[in-house]
Amino acid sequence: MFNLHVSNKKLNISYQIRNELKEIARVLDKPELRHPHSAANGQSYRADLRQRLNKYMTAVDELNIDDSKISDEVGKLKTHLKPICDHLLAAVNAYLSGHYGDAYAQIDTLFENGNRHLLQKLISGQNLSRKQYLYRVRPSNNYLHELGDLFHIPFNLRHLVSGQRYSIPGVPSLYLGASLYVCWQEMSYPDLNSLYISNFALRDDTSEGSRIKLLNLAFSLNNLTSGLESDDDNINEVIAARIILYPLVIASSYTRANEDSSFNEEYIIPSLLLQWVNRNKEIAGISYFSTKRNLESYDKKLVNYVFPTTVEDNSPASQGFCSALVQMFQFTPPIAWQFLDAQDLVQRGDPSRNSAYNYNRYYTDINATTNFSTDAFFCNYSRTNFGR
Repeated sequence: MFNLHVSNKKLNISYQIRNELKEIARVLDKPELRHPHSAANGQSYRADLRQRLNKYMTAVDELNIDDSKISDEVGKLKTHLKPICDHLLAAVNAYLSGHYGDAYAQIDTLFENGNRHLLQKLISGQNLSRKQYLYRVRPSNNYLHELGDLFHIPFNLRHLVSGQRYSIPGVPSLYLGASLYVCWQEMSYPDLNSLYISNFALRDDTSEGSRIKLLNLAFSLNNLTSGLESDDDNINEVIAARIILYPLVIASSYTRANEDSSFNEEYIIPSLLLQWVNRNKEIAGISYFSTKRNLESYDKKLVNYVFPTTVEDNSPASQGFCSALVQMFQFTPPIAWQFLDAQDLVQRGDPSRNSAYNYNRYYTDINATTNFSTDAFFCNYSRTNFGR
């Protein structure tokens, strides 16, 4: 299925590129290559990943579209595809053998061996402007009110850092979502009445033209333009680079075979990628899609962000928060969902107080169901409790 749902109105895809993307999706967008993935027939993550990467390489070999500039660009870059897949598999093998340094070296080599120019296409100059809000939520039975309660886990509590898909053992990270809905989804749909919410944005003193560089893995084979902000002559090369580097998305988009386990094979590559980002100071974090649901179509509200912490040489590593992230973001103290919901009910009861709370017959009550059709849900998102 092909969905060209462009999130940024600045991107004006030409008719030619639209047709090329449809043909590319027809060849590449196979059911077994759509994320999220899960190992089939009791296989291990490693065995399933090997099979899935082989299927993807075969699909790319079949990508030979007449009069397609994107296909031509892919043809020029195709020699990079197998080495990238080999490095990913070698990293998994090394990690499972207990050779963690060798595993990281495979990722580092993957990005350096002639692939640096491809990587630059994948590192988006994500424009997190002061007008773009990100969110963080946390369920709690205790009253949360301190400003740092919803920031990253403090360094003195790093023993509480749990293994997540994008995490580094013992290193706190800041996880944010582009919407309250995706945050709730990432927390596995906890009781809304237990949620505390904090709103994040770049600091007010951030210059208007500054950009936060991210390793952008928030794209899919049925939407290779997601998150792009420009339709300049470079777009064919960017899309081709995404096709060649798509194995990174495949390897990072597996659901856990064992929900309650303390170690998950499926997290090996995402963890190594975050370590690589943490060692590259020009990149602040990673943007990615959740594995909690099948990705029917792209919407910017479904994007997650992870920002690893760093400890400065002249600061204690045993306490406090990451100074770089403190200087990057401003954020609100936690506020209870129940408080917002109660305030919302008051305003809805008296429409004269706030015209924004007048709803039509298409109003969707988010508390009524979690069986959402992506398109229908996000078309009505502003009318849900999350959107309000």
